[in-house]
Amino acid sequence: PYVREQVRYTMKFFYRTAVGNAQLTLPDFSRFVKEDMEQGKQSEQVVVQGISWHVTEYNLALFPIDVGPVTIPPATLAVDVARMGKISLTSNPVSLVVSRHPIEGKPKEYTGLIGQIHVTGTVSKRALKFGESTTLTLEVEGDADLRGFQLATPEWTDFKVYEDKPAFQIQSNKNRVISRKTFKRVLVSEKGGTIEIPRMDLFYFDPT
Repeated sequence: PYVREQVRYTMKFFYRTAVGNAQLTLPDFSRFVKEDMEQGKQSEQVVVQGISWHVTEYNLALFPIDVGPVTIPPATLAVDVARMGKISLTSNPVSLVVSRHPIEGKPKEYTGLIGQIHVTGTVSKRALKFGESTTLTLEVEGDADLRGFQLATPEWTDFKVYEDKPAFQIQSNKNRVISRKTFKRVLVSEKGGTIEIPRMDLFYFDPT
């Protein structure tokens, strides 16, 4: 993966007998931004080589923050097993090689946003009287790490601008985390006639 590109961490626990009091100790994710998944824990039955197993699957979304090789240490699961008592299980470590973003063709305004991004913009009113206001709403949505993302501020020449604090939402399924960041700006017209909202560019890298 690239720096800040979303990857999914998955741990699976296979069992065929009654278990209880499971205690999962996750590894150190200090070299990642970590987001929980709404459906991060899944349970199902599978058949492997003709044998039926119960499987509990645990998923997290990770965004690597360092370039180079990264090893995620093992996770540990302590669980009570029928007729065996408490046992401890350890997962395998996971190794990644994290790459820098490509330099060729990179705009100078690029801030490191990576993923599949969708942007929409709307205004609450298009016809205003002098001194009236309209609300500009910009929504940025995608599988990128948007928690700390901020939109660039254009030069406002025809409006007085009041910015609200951005709203951040996150939703997920078993496969991906999708973030949405909503920016609202109240625009008060300072002249009459036809006026334009300045262009706002968002630069991102889509590795797909």
